[in-house]
Amino acid sequence: MGGFEQRPGESTTDFIKRVTSQSNELLEKQKNGQSLNTNNNSTDSDESPKPRGKYQRIEEWDAERKANGKLAWEQKVQFDGQRYGNQVKQNDILLRHLGM
Repeated sequence: MGGFEQRPGESTTDFIKRVTSQSNELLEKQKNGQSLNTNNNSTDSDESPKPRGKYQRIEEWDAERKANGKLAWEQKVQFDGQRYGNQVKQNDILLRHLGM
């Protein structure tokens, strides 16, 4: 398949027919789950594929975060500050969490 550019000497009507048929073929391939190999002039050999992360269930993520325990106290203080605090009460909330 050629690109979606009008070829030299190609009439506008022929160009539209060619592009329409190419786009219909691409849509059919996409519906059937086939790979869309278009002939682009650019080379993708220089670009390495992006690393894909593994999906982690929220339960596993939460358990891992709780097991780590590094930020649990800091997160609790931040949450309380956001929930109950304002600029006036912020100091009282911090002093209460520090045990003073």
